Amino acid sequence: LLLKYQFDGRPKKLKIGFVSGDFRQHPVGFFLLDILKHLKNENLELIAYSNSKKKDDLSTKLKSNFADWQETMNTNFFGTMNLTMAAVKEMTPNKSGAIVMINSLITKKPLPTQGGYAASKGALTTATKILAKELGPKGIRVNSVFMGWMWGPPVEMYINFTAESMGVKPQDIIDNVTKDIPLGIIPDDSDCANAALFLISDLAKVITGANLDVNGGEFMS
Repeated sequence: LLLKYQFDGRPKKLKIGFVSGDFRQHPVGFFLLDILKHLKNENLELIAYSNSKKKDDLSTKLKSNFADWQETMNTNFFGTMNLTMAAVKEMTPNKSGAIVMINSLITKKPLPTQGGYAASKGALTTATKILAKELGPKGIRVNSVFMGWMWGPPVEMYINFTAESMGVKPQDIIDNVTKDIPLGIIPDDSDCANAALFLISDLAKVITGANLDVNGGEFMS
């Protein structure tokens, strides 16, 4: 998800473009060219993106297939770094930019059998802080948002499937999830996206290297 401020003397507007692809195997430059064409050759200033692959076999660490771990790492970590480095090359001449990494609560509230996914997001957590240090002098901010439960099609599917499997109502599953969330809700996808929008906006222009928890209070740093 790419967001570009358009300066026209009026309140700032967001120009949004979306490009998806396999950043592990394809030249990232081609994707950025597509993005820049969509933005009509305007400067690339703001970027928020999420790579996510959870091909773990959902086994414990001792029984895991580490080839699955490696594939997950290639997507979630190295794929993200590939795109980041390509974006930084576009941002550096302008001495301005903001990058937001979409991370996961799994790095702060570990769950059994999700080791590969958690490890990939943990690596991204550390890399983001290093990038914030290195890119700050270039005028580029780098921050993270850590999502917990997010109400959208995947979670809704999980809720309905689990309810059917257990012979209970979907609301019973939702109640079990939200009992550990102080706000008492599963945060909506759009509300979680707003947190990323905040970090790339001028409201956060002096924030870099930050970890923003977006989980309704399920975990508090």
